[in-house]
Amino acid sequence: KPNASDETRFNFSSTYVFAVRDHSPEACYQLSEAYERGDVIEANPERAREWLRAAAERGHVIARARLGMEEHTSHEAADFDSIYASAVQDNDPEAQYTLSQLYASGSGVKRNAAKALEWLETAAQNGNAKAQYDLGARLYLGQNGSPQPVKGRFWLKKAAAQKYAPAREFLKTHS
Repeated sequence: KPNASDETRFNFSSTYVFAVRDHSPEACYQLSEAYERGDVIEANPERAREWLRAAAERGHVIARARLGMEEHTSHEAADFDSIYASAVQDNDPEAQYTLSQLYASGSGVKRNAAKALEWLETAAQNGNAKAQYDLGARLYLGQNGSPQPVKGRFWLKKAAAQKYAPAREFLKTHS
């Protein structure tokens, strides 16, 4: 991508090599994220989903959860337990964000808006750019009650500082 730094392009290239050559679940997942964000390469939802599926097929727990547990299997509870353990014990912001999405959608667990928001806030506080963006947009637009533009912009700016393209775009269009 033209505005990506040389270092960022190198890191992306290295990740791509690991994903293709070594079939690394984490590298596949990172490629999915790069295609989703569009900050290193052109955003491409189809390619993002392909790499997400590849990561899930290689056992990446968060990738499996993000696919929305499309096929309800006997492993569903084990996947949720693994994500929950990672979110709590490891204080993993990505697992916390995924847990918020699972509670919000009711995928693999009973839908619970309060727990979804709680985990979204935790992930945002722990530096997850997607969580910061989601929380910021919700607060700014008042999706959880009345609009809170100051708090919303706070979280959106944190996500934008991490070069999360959707947050930057939101701030441009809502300035």
